[in-house]
Amino acid sequence: MSSFTEAKCLHNMLQSGKRLCLFIIMSFCILLYSQTLSYDLSWLDDYFLLIEAKPFLSELKNLPACFLTDAFITNPIGLYRPLLNISFMADVALNGDSFFFSHLFNVLLHACSSCLFFLFLCRFSICKSSALMLSLLFAAHPASSAAVSWIPGRNDLLLALFVFPAFIFLDEFRMHGRLNHAVLYGIMLSAALFVKESAIALPPLCFLWLFLNRKDSKADKSFFLFVSILPILAWAGLRSLAYLGETSLNFAATLKNMAFLPALAGRAVLPIFPVLFSPYKLLGHYLLYSSAAIVFFVLLLLPIIVKKTGLWNNFPCVSKCVLAIGGNESAELNGIAENTVYFGLAWFFLFFIPTLAAGNGIVSGQLFFEHRLYVPMAGLMLSFLPFFESFSKRRKSLFVLMSAAVLFLAAISFCHSSFYKDRCSFWARAVQDSPMEFSNFVRAGMFEHKRLIYGAADYYYRKALELKPDQPQIHASLASIAYKRGDYIRAEEEMLAELALNPDYMQGRIWLEKLRKEKKQLIKK
Repeated sequence: MSSFTEAKCLHNMLQSGKRLCLFIIMSFCILLYSQTLSYDLSWLDDYFLLIEAKPFLSELKNLPACFLTDAFITNPIGLYRPLLNISFMADVALNGDSFFFSHLFNVLLHACSSCLFFLFLCRFSICKSSALMLSLLFAAHPASSAAVSWIPGRNDLLLALFVFPAFIFLDEFRMHGRLNHAVLYGIMLSAALFVKESAIALPPLCFLWLFLNRKDSKADKSFFLFVSILPILAWAGLRSLAYLGETSLNFAATLKNMAFLPALAGRAVLPIFPVLFSPYKLLGHYLLYSSAAIVFFVLLLLPIIVKKTGLWNNFPCVSKCVLAIGGNESAELNGIAENTVYFGLAWFFLFFIPTLAAGNGIVSGQLFFEHRLYVPMAGLMLSFLPFFESFSKRRKSLFVLMSAAVLFLAAISFCHSSFYKDRCSFWARAVQDSPMEFSNFVRAGMFEHKRLIYGAADYYYRKALELKPDQPQIHASLASIAYKRGDYIRAEEEMLAELALNPDYMQGRIWLEKLRKEKKQLIKK
């Protein structure tokens, strides 16, 4: 009886410790991103998702129709994300004149996802303090800043909200063989698929995990396949009904984007220069990020390679320099620790590959948005666990080092978050991140023009013309600015330049005639 009581007390202590860790993670996320609650829209995607789609989203009767509609309701681009749109229905119902609840939901979703990541890490036989520090690192990562601060980044927050518990239920199914856990896994998989197509990577990952741990698995493989395939078929069927045009996927462009994978992986490993978005070919600091990724993967895989090739005993110095995976006991290398490395790397790459998909216009492959690292980077942190645990004898030093890393990344994320405050902050920063992207300068000019800050608008429009001299409508905007500043001569020159590019622009011809009449009247006076 006393042994039972001791076991119960130990269980209660463990649960109490977990609850404390979850409270710390939740509080940290809310504190870090509380400033976003007063933010407005960036006017990139969120304008179409919340403003233009508001008539549709404001009607509760349209909820079933979300499953037969493109994510961009008024401007379809081939994305199927019904649960994301359903979440926006809640936003529209509560927001009023501000976007407070939209940002509040993102903060809470990030807090919940970070807590689920902690529980996810706990499935891999590590101590709670290691799981806590890595969860705080996940919460503070600048990729999280992009997902939380930018309302459309919610799709990755929701994906994490369903993907982490899906794996937890799958692992319970592996350990105990209970069918109800497999059913719960299937439900979470279904929800993840209806949030973002990247969830298609989850079933192969779960199958890999079952394979890596096949010796002690009690899972019924046929039932696992059934609960994996059924949601995929339902998702694919409804998705095909929702699309009226061709899919946005472009395989040729996707293969080209694979060349940028090292630099993109480096942005998860070394997130010190976050960007709002950038074309893949214009990603800055390419060599730095690629080198960081290569060093990270070498540190992870070198101990395994040395051990597998039998060189471990011949080169003991390697063990000391690289820090043997799983601690000082090399026998652990072929067990849980090694499987964790494999699974973590597979998680990163399988979840990240869909982000390389490309298509027409501004779709997923041509522009890189850092919030797409949100779920994949969980795999990198997971693969780092054995390396992390090898410092178990220096727990205090590790705690200090990791605390400094968390605070450093939190400071970067806090500053980076401010660029999502409103449209002017967003586009002014966008032109800095991507100085060769024409559309950024045009949009920045438009927003400054609307704010009547003509000097800045003139600058952005002229930078756009430097990139695309033959682009119509830019000279017309410059003519409008010159007219409002009282410079009629320059206004006429700009409109003539516009008509030279766009001779069918009748509204411009009418405007030019009115301008010339005003000039004559001024001369008479």
